[in-house]
Amino acid sequence: MAINNHTDLIELAQQGDQNAFTQLVIAHQQLIRAYIAARIRHPQDVDDLAQETFILAFKKLSELQHTKALQSWLCGIALNLVRNHYRKFNPTAEGDEGVLNNLITDELEKSIELEKESISISALKACLSQLSEDLKQMLVMHYQENHSVKVLTQTYQLKHSTITMRLHRTRKVLQKCIMDKLSREES
Repeated sequence: MAINNHTDLIELAQQGDQNAFTQLVIAHQQLIRAYIAARIRHPQDVDDLAQETFILAFKKLSELQHTKALQSWLCGIALNLVRNHYRKFNPTAEGDEGVLNNLITDELEKSIELEKESISISALKACLSQLSEDLKQMLVMHYQENHSVKVLTQTYQLKHSTITMRLHRTRKVLQKCIMDKLSREES
């Protein structure tokens, strides 16, 4: 199998392929090392924290759901390890430069989360635009306006089971569409 992108490597690594994971480490190690180096005081700790990041990522790789989010996910793991490192080795007094560093780190983490949410929302909007007007209206009525399935059955003059099946199938279609869009954006 020819491996053309990170998505293929991630899927192989999630299936236990250590060579695929090694290739992911090679592709992301400089970024993770730089990310960690920007957040700690002692350069000699960078390699250890980067190694811990990848060890933890390997152990938890099955939890990664959106392959597009690999870089953000790795940075999140590194960020948590840096925080734990500071708590363990560098207790700081109130007003110390560590407080400022923690605030900056918190803001960067929020920024990463907002970026991931923004990408997902854009994918959802694009996928919703592909649905028929009837299905869009049904979703709006049920999920935004909180109308019950009973109200939908009366509005659309369909059986309860038909409405619930349409909602279920539409959710599955949207989920697949979103995952496809996120995968394409990563590669």
